[in-house]
Amino acid sequence: MKSFRLALLKFADAASAVLTDADAEIQRATNWLETEQRAYWEHQIRYRTEAVARAKLQVQIKKSCRNVDGSPGSAIEEEKALKLAIRHLEEAERKAVNTRQGARRLQRETLNYRGQVQRFATAVAVEIPRAVGRLDAWVRNLADYVAVQPEGTGAVGETSLIEDAADGREGIPSMAKPAPLAEPEPADSASAEQQSPRKTQEHAP
Repeated sequence: MKSFRLALLKFADAASAVLTDADAEIQRATNWLETEQRAYWEHQIRYRTEAVARAKLQVQIKKSCRNVDGSPGSAIEEEKALKLAIRHLEEAERKAVNTRQGARRLQRETLNYRGQVQRFATAVAVEIPRAVGRLDAWVRNLADYVAVQPEGTGAVGETSLIEDAADGREGIPSMAKPAPLAEPEPADSASAEQQSPRKTQEHAP
C-alpha cells in the first residue's frame, strides 16, 4: 500500500506538470498571435503603404521629367520598385488576415482542449489527493491493529493458577485425581491344584 501510494503521488506530480506545461504553451501561442504578430503586421501594413506611396511619387516625378531632346523621361526602374512595394504591401495584408484567423481558430481549439481535459485535471487535482488520504488512513489503521497484543495468550494451566492465586488458593489443586486401583495378584498354581481334589471329593455322591 505504501508503494502504491508513492507511485500514485509520482503520477499526480507528472500529470500536473504536463497540464501546466500545456497551459503555458497555449498561453504563449495565444499571446504571440493576438499581440506580437497582430501588432507586427499592422505596423508592416502602415510602413509598406507609405513605401507604395513613395514609389508612386517617384514614378510620377520620373515621368514628368523631360530628356534633353524633349521626350518624356523613362521610369522603368521606378515602376519596378513600385511593383515590388505593392507586392510587399499585399503580403503584409495577407499575413495580417491569416494572423487574425489563426488567433480565432486557436481560441476554438483551446476551448475544445480544456473541455476534454477538464475531467482528467479534476481527477489529478482532487481525486488523487483524496485517494492518498484514504490510503494513509488505511495504513494507520493497519499499523494500530498490528500494534495491539491479543489478550489471554497464556496456557490453560497458567490461567487457572492465576485465577486461583487471585482467589487466595495458590498451590491448592483445583481437582484431585483418584488413586489408580491395584491389580489382583495371580494365585499360586500349587495351592490351586491342592484345592481342586478336595472340591471334587466334597461334591462326589
